[in-house]
Amino acid sequence: MPLPYRMNLLDIVIEQRDDSATGTIYDTDYGEPVLNEVLETAVTLQGQIKNDKDDRLSLGKTGDNSDSSGHLVFRKLYLEEQGITLKKGDLITSVAGVDFDAEIIEIRPKAPLGGQFLIVQVFFKQRTDTHGGGI
Repeated sequence: MPLPYRMNLLDIVIEQRDDSATGTIYDTDYGEPVLNEVLETAVTLQGQIKNDKDDRLSLGKTGDNSDSSGHLVFRKLYLEEQGITLKKGDLITSVAGVDFDAEIIEIRPKAPLGGQFLIVQVFFKQRTDTHGGGI
């Protein structure tokens, strides 16, 4: 089904965290995962980016405790065709060939049409105060 809008796509490189038991460190007292720095092979995806300088996440009692730095937008069907499931904690390392250092903090389906969502909005937070690019 063709989409009713056109996207200006950029190459976005994402390193996904390894969810296997061997890649996760567990808290010995609570048995919960606390650190997962083991990364899978980087994937290059086509999507859009927007820095949210004034457009912060609305946080609730069960939501994240920090504001986003921006968000990415991907076509849901495209991600499914690529066999990619983005997750909280995945790292964004490059946007349009410019080094980037951000972590995915929330993923939301958007744009419902005909009983399905058309896009996936991926909020991220810069991991450092400065990064190599001017995005």
